[in-house]
Amino acid sequence: MTNFDSVRLLAASALIAGVSFATHSFASPSETQTPEPTQCETREVSVYFAPSQTSLNDLAKELIQRTTERLDGCDLARVEVHGFADASGPAEQNQSLSEARTEAVLSFLSEEGMEIPDVFVAAYGEDGATRSDGTPVIMRRKADIRLIPVGQTA
Repeated sequence: MTNFDSVRLLAASALIAGVSFATHSFASPSETQTPEPTQCETREVSVYFAPSQTSLNDLAKELIQRTTERLDGCDLARVEVHGFADASGPAEQNQSLSEARTEAVLSFLSEEGMEIPDVFVAAYGEDGATRSDGTPVIMRRKADIRLIPVGQTA
């Protein structure tokens, strides 16, 4: 390939890139943005707890509120709350912690006025809190919340 051919190839590449950029830049917003999901879709959020704590902190409450606000106008079919603990401390204490964390979430949802027709709660204690090689799973002190509106599958 000669120098002239290289220059022509570079010029052609620049032209194509410029046209592509211009087309993308002037496209209507609906063509360039991903569509918002429909409002009444299953929503999930995880909230985390300090060691040995079962109370929701302000950030956890805010996360739950934001998640429930996205379902304004939707009827809930089911709420699922899964409570977890890490592997520090006795197994019985970790089971109690994970149970209390699920209760804290359900209490908060109730205080916020959420009507919950069907509830599924599971508390796992320290089950799954360590890998097979004995290393701890990080970010395990949590509650996973799943809000399922009418018409969605669990």
